[in-house]
Amino acid sequence: MTRLLIEPDTMVGAGNNKPAPAVSRYQLGWLAERSQQVLKEGQASSGALVACPNFKVYRYCWLRDGAFCAHALDRTGNPAEAVAFFRWVGRVLSRYPAKVDSVIARWRAGETLSESSSMRSRSSGLSSLHT
Repeated sequence: MTRLLIEPDTMVGAGNNKPAPAVSRYQLGWLAERSQQVLKEGQASSGALVACPNFKVYRYCWLRDGAFCAHALDRTGNPAEAVAFFRWVGRVLSRYPAKVDSVIARWRAGETLSESSSMRSRSSGLSSLHT
C-alpha cells in the first residue's frame, strides 16, 4: 500500500482554512494509488512526464510540474520513474549548454530574466518527449 504523505484530518479546503470534507484513509489511499498510476501511464519511454495526455493543448512536459510529480513518485516508492524524468531533463538541457550557463550566470548576478532570455519552461512535440 502507498504511504500517505498527509493524514485525513490535516487537510484544509482551498484557501478558506476550513476543514475539507471528511475523507477516509481508504479514499486517500485510493487517490494516491490512482495518482501514481496516471503519472506512470503518462510517462513517455524517454522519462518525460506529460502534463495531461487527454487534452492536446496540455501534451507537454512542464519542467516545474514534472519535477513536483517526479518528487511525489519518488516519495511514494517509485524512484525509477523519478530518475527517468530527471535524466530526460538532463538530456534536454544538455542540448543548450551555452543558454543554460547564461541563464544561471544572469540569475546568480541577480538579474531579472525576461521571457525571451530564459529557457523555455516546457518541452513540446512527441519528438521532444521521446528524446
